[in-house]
Amino acid sequence: MKKTLLLSAMAAVFLFGCKKDHTSPGTTAQKKYPVTFNMKDFTQTISSVSGKQQVNSLKVDSATANVAAYTTVLHLTIFNSGGSMIREFRQLAGVANYGIIVDSLANGTYTVVVDAGQNFLELPATYGNATLSLTNAKLFYDTRDNGGTPVSVRVWDGLWSDTFFDKFQLTVNNGAVSQNVTLHRIVGKLEVDFNDVIPTNAARVDMFLNKEDFEYGFATASPQLADTITTHFVIPDSVKGTSNYKFSQIVLNTTTPFSVSLTAYDNANHVIATHAVSNVTCTVNQRTILSGNFSNTVNNNNNGFSISVDPNWSTPSTVHY
Repeated sequence: MKKTLLLSAMAAVFLFGCKKDHTSPGTTAQKKYPVTFNMKDFTQTISSVSGKQQVNSLKVDSATANVAAYTTVLHLTIFNSGGSMIREFRQLAGVANYGIIVDSLANGTYTVVVDAGQNFLELPATYGNATLSLTNAKLFYDTRDNGGTPVSVRVWDGLWSDTFFDKFQLTVNNGAVSQNVTLHRIVGKLEVDFNDVIPTNAARVDMFLNKEDFEYGFATASPQLADTITTHFVIPDSVKGTSNYKFSQIVLNTTTPFSVSLTAYDNANHVIATHAVSNVTCTVNQRTILSGNFSNTVNNNNNGFSISVDPNWSTPSTVHY
């Protein structure tokens, strides 16, 4: 079931005082009208990216949960009818009225893009790119912000986290506008579940994806910049000798099938198990689960890894290959 973040209505807020005028030199400033964007409250049940169970039991008519419970950063970008950026707002969770942005705009039709996600979610305008346009604008997770080492052949692009997005047209016509925004999750989650006992000498598992996307383009509202990626998962001591080990990764590639290679190592960096799973597909707002044995030994009629889909991120439908 497709999950959306349905956001509650609010009355128009009249803005006193002026923002910087972006009209060209020598032109007469146009009259501007207050515009309020409301991304603050969720009024529909949303599921956690960290497990199978929903993290709350909100209903459409119940009390709302604040957007800060699910995101830590929010951008609102406004483009004029020619596709040039005229405004870019960035909010961090913790500020007053996180999820509500008030601006003033002249009469006209605009394209508005709102995105919300986790720390280090960026777009080029964050770095002062004055030439940003609807054509080249994009979202990405930037490793420069946290000092992290790139996890792929991409120079600055890092792993994706739970992220939401909306793009819409807004018309200002001689009056104030109050716009409620519905954000949609744009990522899927890839989960690996091991069924057998994890060896006590196991140290880590490397997961290689031959095709992951590293950017989300505003023009097409879709993933872009495909490349390979390898992620290292350290095996906790608490799961060694048990059959309770699983790990997961947020994936932006929700459009193209890809292959997954799993390679397990011991403390001496020796390979102790390998697996290859082909034709894996992740879907927006859903969990794709790869389930199989950690060991390469085939036991109990296990024919390898199975692929299943959990539409709540409830029951999986399993496809064997």
